[in-house]
Amino acid sequence: MNELLKSYFRPIRRSLTLRPVRTKHEAELGYWSKVLQPQDGPRPPTDGSEYRDRMLRLAGQETADFVSDKIVADFGCGPLGSLCWATSARLRIGIDVLAAEYARFDIRAHNMCYVSSTEDAIPLPPDYVDVLYTMNALDHVWRLEKMCDELIRILAPGGMLVGAFNLDEEPTNCEPQRLTEARLKDVLLNRLKTESYRVVPLGPAGALYLHLWDDAPDPGVGRRFLVVRAIKTAPSLT
Repeated sequence: MNELLKSYFRPIRRSLTLRPVRTKHEAELGYWSKVLQPQDGPRPPTDGSEYRDRMLRLAGQETADFVSDKIVADFGCGPLGSLCWATSARLRIGIDVLAAEYARFDIRAHNMCYVSSTEDAIPLPPDYVDVLYTMNALDHVWRLEKMCDELIRILAPGGMLVGAFNLDEEPTNCEPQRLTEARLKDVLLNRLKTESYRVVPLGPAGALYLHLWDDAPDPGVGRRFLVVRAIKTAPSLT
C-alpha cells in the first residue's frame, strides 16, 4: 500500500478503534447519570458511607486503621466518594477513565482526589500506592492486559491489591470483558502473592455484596464474584 493510501486509511482505522471505547464511556456515564440524577427515588449517599463496611470486609479488616499514613487508591472508583471513609490515609485517590466527566456530579465535595485514567495508562508513578482497591471494574476496561500491567506498576512493593471481580458475565456496552478465574490469574493474580481467595455468590439487587458476610459456598455457576487480597513482592521494572 503506498503512502497516500496509508494516510487515507489511518484515520478510518483510528475511528473504528475509538468508537467502541466511546460507546462504552457513554453507556457508563449514562448509568451514573441515572443513579445520581434519578427522576424518582432518593440519590445514593456520596460521602463514601455505603462503601466503608464493604471495603473493610474485602480487605479482611475490622477497622480502618490499616490505611493509616498510607496511600490508598480505588481503580474504577465511580463518582460516589468511595474512599471518603479512609480519613487516616496519607492520600486517597480515585482512578477512573471518566473522572473528568464526574465533575458534573460535584466530586469536589469529596475529601479525596480524582485522577483521569485512560484505556492505556494510569497517571501515577511506579511503586506508589500502598493499598489498591478495584471493585467490579476490570470487566469495564477495554484493554484488560494493559490495565492489569498498570495496576501492578503503580502498586508499591509490599502493597496490597484488594479486588472484587464479577465472573463469567456476558460482555455488554459497559462491560466488554468476560472475566474468568483462569484469565484473571493469567493477566494479574499470578504476578502477586495471594493472601486470600474466595468465590462468592452475588446477592439480590440492592444487596449484591450480601454474601461477603456469610459462608455461602461458591455455586460454580450463575452470578458470582471473586474476592482476592494479594501482595506485590518486587519493585516494578522502570
